[in-house]
Amino acid sequence: KYDSYGNIIQKTLPANGKGQRMWYKYRYEPEMNMYVERIDDAWGYRSEQGNFDYRYGIAKEHRDLNNFYYETDVDDLGRITGVRGPNELATGVPYAIAFEYQPLATFSESGITAPAYAVTKHYDIQHPNDDLETVTFVDGFGRAVQVKKDGVVTSASKGNSAKDENVMIVSGRNVYDAFGRVAKSFYPTTEGTGSKSTFNKSFDNVSPTVTVYDVLDRATSVTFPDNSTTATAYTVDNGSHALVTTVTDALHNVQSTHTNGSGKTLKTIQKSGPDGEITTSFEYDGIQRLVRVTDTEGNVTTSTYDMGDRRTEVNHPASGITSFTYDALGNVLTKQTANLAKEGKFISYDYDYQRLTGINYPDHPENNVKYYYGGRNASQDRIGRLMLREDGTGAIEYFYGKMGEVTKTRRTMIVPNQAIATYVTQWTYDSHNRLLEMIYPDEEKITYSYNLGGQLEKVHGYKSYGYDYVSKIGYDKFEQRTYLKYCNGAETFYTYDPQRRRLQNLTVNSGGNTIMDNAYTYDAVSNVLSVVNGASVPQSGKAGGQMAHTYTYDALYRLVSATGTYTGADNKTASYTLAMGYDNMHRITSKRQILTQNNVQFNGMLNAGYDLSYTYGTDTGKRFQLANVKDVNYRTEETPSESENVNNNHAYEYDANGNLVYVNTSRTKKDGVADDKTTERKLKWDEENRLLASDDNGFVTNYWYDADGERTVKTSGESDQVYVNSEFAGGRTNTAKFSLYVSPYLVANQGGRYTKHIYIGSQRVVSKIGDFDSYGSDPRRIQYAGSETDGLSVDYKVKYTQQLQAIKDNYATFAVPYNGEDNNDYVDGKGFCCNDGSLEAAQARVMARAMKNNFQEGDTYEKMQFYYHPDHLGSSSYITNLDGEVVQHIEYVPFGEVFVEERNNIWNTPYLFNAKEFDEETGLYYYGARYYDPRISLWISTDPYEDKYPFVNSYCYVLNNPIKLIDPNGKDVYIWYKDKNGHDRTFHFSGFHGKKSIKIPNNQYIKDFIQAYLYNAKNGGGEKTIEAVTNHKYKIYVSDSEHDESHYTGGDRQPTVYWESRQGSVTTEGGKQSAATILEHEMDHAVDDAQNHKNHVDRADIYDAQYDNKEERRVITGSEAKTAKSNHEALRRNHRGKNYKTTSPISTKSSK
Repeated sequence: KYDSYGNIIQKTLPANGKGQRMWYKYRYEPEMNMYVERIDDAWGYRSEQGNFDYRYGIAKEHRDLNNFYYETDVDDLGRITGVRGPNELATGVPYAIAFEYQPLATFSESGITAPAYAVTKHYDIQHPNDDLETVTFVDGFGRAVQVKKDGVVTSASKGNSAKDENVMIVSGRNVYDAFGRVAKSFYPTTEGTGSKSTFNKSFDNVSPTVTVYDVLDRATSVTFPDNSTTATAYTVDNGSHALVTTVTDALHNVQSTHTNGSGKTLKTIQKSGPDGEITTSFEYDGIQRLVRVTDTEGNVTTSTYDMGDRRTEVNHPASGITSFTYDALGNVLTKQTANLAKEGKFISYDYDYQRLTGINYPDHPENNVKYYYGGRNASQDRIGRLMLREDGTGAIEYFYGKMGEVTKTRRTMIVPNQAIATYVTQWTYDSHNRLLEMIYPDEEKITYSYNLGGQLEKVHGYKSYGYDYVSKIGYDKFEQRTYLKYCNGAETFYTYDPQRRRLQNLTVNSGGNTIMDNAYTYDAVSNVLSVVNGASVPQSGKAGGQMAHTYTYDALYRLVSATGTYTGADNKTASYTLAMGYDNMHRITSKRQILTQNNVQFNGMLNAGYDLSYTYGTDTGKRFQLANVKDVNYRTEETPSESENVNNNHAYEYDANGNLVYVNTSRTKKDGVADDKTTERKLKWDEENRLLASDDNGFVTNYWYDADGERTVKTSGESDQVYVNSEFAGGRTNTAKFSLYVSPYLVANQGGRYTKHIYIGSQRVVSKIGDFDSYGSDPRRIQYAGSETDGLSVDYKVKYTQQLQAIKDNYATFAVPYNGEDNNDYVDGKGFCCNDGSLEAAQARVMARAMKNNFQEGDTYEKMQFYYHPDHLGSSSYITNLDGEVVQHIEYVPFGEVFVEERNNIWNTPYLFNAKEFDEETGLYYYGARYYDPRISLWISTDPYEDKYPFVNSYCYVLNNPIKLIDPNGKDVYIWYKDKNGHDRTFHFSGFHGKKSIKIPNNQYIKDFIQAYLYNAKNGGGEKTIEAVTNHKYKIYVSDSEHDESHYTGGDRQPTVYWESRQGSVTTEGGKQSAATILEHEMDHAVDDAQNHKNHVDRADIYDAQYDNKEERRVITGSEAKTAKSNHEALRRNHRGKNYKTTSPISTKSSK
C-alpha cells in the first residue's frame, strides 16, 4: 500500500503454512513526508527514529524494540561525527565512536606533502582518558594509502623481562606503478604516539611483495619477500570460449580454472594429481543455478529446483537424496534425508509467521526443539528476542543487555538417571562487544584487561582468592602474539620469520627450565617441513624431552611421509615412521606406521606398528565409503618379525545418509583359520546425523546434543560386564559415569567433580578441578530455566523420564541387556554430587585425596590448576601445575594418535590433538559436527557441507595435511586469511571496533580488506563484519576465491568467507555495488552460521523465486541493504545480477 506521496505505508508478505501473513506498516515524519519514523509489524513490535537532519536525510535518534535509544551526531557536511548507544547515554559518556575529518591535503610543487586524513576514536571504558584511535590517510583517488592505530609492542626474549612500548602501528607503504596499481607492498612499521596526524614516509626494511600486471590490470606474478613467486596466466579455451586462469605456485604445481561470461566456474583442473589431472566440472541451468557437479571420477552431485526457484532436492554420492518442501513464504516445512525416505518420514518445522518455533523429529521426538520469543510486553529486555529454547537435553533461558548482547543464561540440564541441574553464567561487554567480565556457574568472576591498543593483556579470576591466570600477553607490530605468561610463572615466547611471518620458534620456560624449544621450517608454500624441540633432556623422574619431526608432501600438498624421534629422562627413547598413499579423490589408500619405544611405558623395549590397506565401495553412492581395511599389525617387546604379525580385516557398513553404523573385525589366526567376528562396533545415529550411542562388544556409550548440535551429555557404564564367545554373560551395565558439558567453560562429572576452563580467544589456557563442596550453590536447587519466563513452563520430569528411556532403547538396539537401576530421585540423587557406591565415585574420592587440602569449603584456595602449553596446531603438548611443574607430556604422530604420553595420578586432560576431546570409550575425537578416527585418519560421517567441496572425499580429514591445517570449530574471534596462492596465513584479527587490531601482512589483499572494513564502518554500515571480528564466539576465515566469485562456505574444514576484493556486483536494474558491500553480505552469512548453525543451514536450503533462498533474502534485505545505503550504492531486489571488476574495494567504478 502507498500513501498520496508514493511512500510505501504497508507491506504484506505471502502466507506461511498456517495461513499467517506477516505485514509491516510504515509511518513517515510529518514535515517532509519522506523519511520513515516508525515501523510496526504483525508481532506488535515497534521501532522508531526521529530528530532528522533534513539536509541529509539522517535520523539522529533511534529507539529499538526494547526502548533503548541511540544517538548520532552529524556535521554541516552530513558526515557522522559521533555515535552514542544506550551505555553512553546512561553514563554520560560523550560517544562510543567519534570521527574527526581533515579533508584538505597540503600541496607543494612536488605534489602532496600531507595527505587528507580522518581519525576514528573508540571510547575505551578501561582507559577512559585514552581513546583507541585510528588515523586513515587517503590520496587524491580516495585510496587509503596509510592507516595508523594505537598499539602496544612487547619486546620479549628468553632470559629477559618483557618490555612494552606504546606506539602507533603504521600500515606498510605501497608503491604504485604508472597506472595506479600496487607494484610493491611493504610490511608495517611503528612510530611514537605524538605524530598521529603526520603521514609516515618510512618503509619497513624487509623486502616488499612485488606484483606484476598485464595490460588488463590482472596480476601475472606475485613475488614474496623470500623470493618465492606465484605466476598467473590468462587464456581463452577455444572450444568452450571460457576464460582460463592458470596459477603456477612457488613449487611449480599448476591449477587452472575455467569461468563463463557470468563469472561462474565451469571447470577446475589440478594438474599435479598422482594419477593424472584432477578435473571437476560444473553445470548450470538457463538462469545460472548450479544443477550438476561431476568430480574427476564421474561421481555426480545434482540439485533440483521447483517453479518457485527453490531447491527441492540434493543428490550427493556419499549421503544420497535430501529433499525439502516449502510454504508460500519460503519457510521449509519438511526435510527428508535418505534414511528417513526409507520409511516415508520427515523432519517437520513450525513457524510463527517466518520465525522458527519448533523442530519435530519422527524417530526421536524426545529431541524435539521449541523456541519461545519475547512478545511486545516481554520483560528482561527480551522483546523480539529469543527468551527460551527447549530441547531434549533441557532448556536454556536468555537475558540481554542494553545493546542486545546476551548477559546471562540460565541452563537447566538433564543428567540421565542422575539429576536435574541448573547452571547460571553471566557476561559483561563494553559498547564495542569486548568481553570485560564473566561469572562462571560456580560464582568465580573472571575479568579481562586490555592494553592501550585494545588487545587482551591479562585474565584475572576471583573466588574468595585472586587468580592471575594470565598475567601478561605481548604482541608485535603485526599484533601477533610474542609473549605469554601464566599465573604459575610459565612463560611462552613466539618468534616469527621476518619474511613470511610464519612461526619460527616457540619456547616455553616453566619451573626454571625450558620445556619446549620448537623450531619450525617450511617450504615455499608454507607446508611444515620439520618441527624440532631442542629443549634439554629433563632431570631423572621428570616428564618431557627432546622431539624431532620431519615431513614430506606430494604435489597436492598431502602428507606422504613423516619421521619422529624422542629422547627423554631416564634413557627414554622413541621413534616412529609414517607412510601414506592417496588417490585422486583424496581417499587414503594405504597407511603404514611403525613405532619403537624404549623405557617409556615400562622398562624395556616396545615395538608396535601397523600396515593398513584401504578398499572402498564400488557401487554408486559407496565410492567414498570404506568397504574393508586390511590391518597387519604387531606389538611386541622383542625384535619384530613376521611371526608376530596379527592379520585383521575390518569390514565397514554405512547407512543411507553416509554415517558409519557397523565395523566387524575378523582375525586370521596363525594356523590360517579366520575368526569371523573378533570384535564388533555398532553405532546409532539420529535424524540430524548425530551419534546417539556406540556399542563396542557390549560396552555402550550414550550421547545427547542440544538444538545447536553441541554435545551436552556423555554417559557410559562401568566396565564389569563379561562376554564369552561374543555373547553377553552377565554384569552391571548401568550409566554411573557421565560428563555434563554445560558450556565450553564448565564440565561436570559424577561424584560432584567439575572442571572449569579459562580461555584467551580460542585457546584454552587453564583447567581448574573442583568438587561439590567447593562449587557453591547446589545446581539441583537452583531455579529451573523457564520457571519465570513470561508465563512459560517446561516439564523437566517428562524429559528426565525420556532420557532414561533413551538409554534403555539404545541398549535394546544393540541387543545388550540393560541391568541398571532406575533413579527416580532426580532432586537428591547421590551419583550427581557424592558417593553412590560406584567405581567412578570412588575414583573421584581418590583424586580428591591426591592433593591434600584442595577440596574443602567453597572459600578455600583452589590449588588444582593445570596450564596448557600447546604446539602450533593447538594440540596439548605440555601441562603444568600451579607450581610450574610438568605433570603431563604428550607427543603425537601426524594424524592425531598419541606417540608418547607421560601422565600423573591426579588429573590428565582429555583435550589432546587440536585441543579436541578424546573419547577413551571409543578412541574417537569429538570435533563438534563430527567424530574423527585418528587410526584410520578419517571422519566417520559425511561433511555437512559436502556439496561445497565436490573435488574431495566427504570423509577426508583436513585435505590430508594435518601438520598445516586444523579443524577449527572454534568459539572465539579468529580470522585466517589466505594469500592469492591459497597458502594459509594465520593472524589474529580483532578489528578497529573494540580491540583495534587490524593486521597488515605483506599482501595487497589484506590491505583491500582493511580499506573495505574502514569504509563500511565510517559510513555507518558493516555491522556484521564488525561483529565477526569483535565477538569472542566466532572463528571465521577470509580468503580470496579460487572460483573468482565471492561466497561463504562453512563445514568441518573451516568456515570461510571467500571474498574477491576487486569485484563488485551489477544489479538486475543496472545499479552497482562495491566489493566492500559484498564483504558485509558474506560476513553476515558467516556470523549467522556461527550463531545458529541449524537455522542457517535450513534457511540456505529454502529457495524462492526472488532471492534464491531464505538466507539470501535475510541478508540482502538486511545488512547488505543497510551497508549499500550507507555507501550510497544500489539496493538489490533479488539475488541476480553479474559480477564486474572494480578499481578498488570501495569503488563502483569498473576497471579496464
